[in-house]
Amino acid sequence: FILVPTAFQWFNNAFGNADTFSQRSQMGYDVTNDVSRKRYIGSWNYSGKTFSDYVKMVTHISIKFPSINIILRPHPSEDIDFYNHAFSGVKNVHVVREKSVIPWILSTKLLIADSCTTSVEAYIAGTPVIIFQPNDDQEHDMFLPSLVGIKCRTIDDVISNVELISSGVIQKIPNPAENKRALGLLNNLNDTEDAFENVLSVLLNVENKGLDLPNKFNKVWFNIYRAKHKFLDNSKKTVRFLFKEKYRAYIANKNTFPGFNKNEISKKIRKIEEITNKKINYKFVNKNLIVMTQDD
Repeated sequence: FILVPTAFQWFNNAFGNADTFSQRSQMGYDVTNDVSRKRYIGSWNYSGKTFSDYVKMVTHISIKFPSINIILRPHPSEDIDFYNHAFSGVKNVHVVREKSVIPWILSTKLLIADSCTTSVEAYIAGTPVIIFQPNDDQEHDMFLPSLVGIKCRTIDDVISNVELISSGVIQKIPNPAENKRALGLLNNLNDTEDAFENVLSVLLNVENKGLDLPNKFNKVWFNIYRAKHKFLDNSKKTVRFLFKEKYRAYIANKNTFPGFNKNEISKKIRKIEEITNKKINYKFVNKNLIVMTQDD
């Protein structure tokens, strides 16, 4: 199948135009700042034009390749109903957003995307990627995802490359690791640097300057904080719907990160232990927090 992850939440906002043009949205819509407003509208404009072109592209390839399934995976902040309506009755287009995208990336024969970090994950996984960018706008497209695939400007170009990839022919692309700016954004593309080690180094050397923080984790106070937070959250749930803007922001944040599934995470950790032959200690504090350590 072909995987098409979308990232058009600027334009196809699950909470409507009122949310798109609000302080809560994306980078915050500020009508008092002319510079940021122009930049924001530019991003919204790019998202809107590309959004409609992607609907057209998926339509064309679904007709050109009726025997190939197309998995269209909307961003968590997008209105999934639009895609369900647009492709209702199209037998080889399936709108799916459940669970992690990684199994889909590893299973697909081809990923088509624009301004979506999923394309970077696909590149690292060795999955062929087509970057369909019908609108040439370097100011508003995403730099790093634009480097990791075969760039196509037209639907005909996409169709030609789908045919080539289906026959086992994949065009070579310039190595993103040769781009210094790309390396600055993703050090793991460079064999000489390891982003994980860099992050660990920062954590080990961080200093709590000017902050009166305890050196040890206090489990009692943490549980008191959790109980307080849970009580306040449950209390707010009963009246939150009365405050339209705050309720919309609450639902939007929950959709973006619904929390960890304990059973799924446990299965993955067991699989990692089998592959690495190393024991991983983990504890589910709550659906938003997991503490993990590895034995030496």
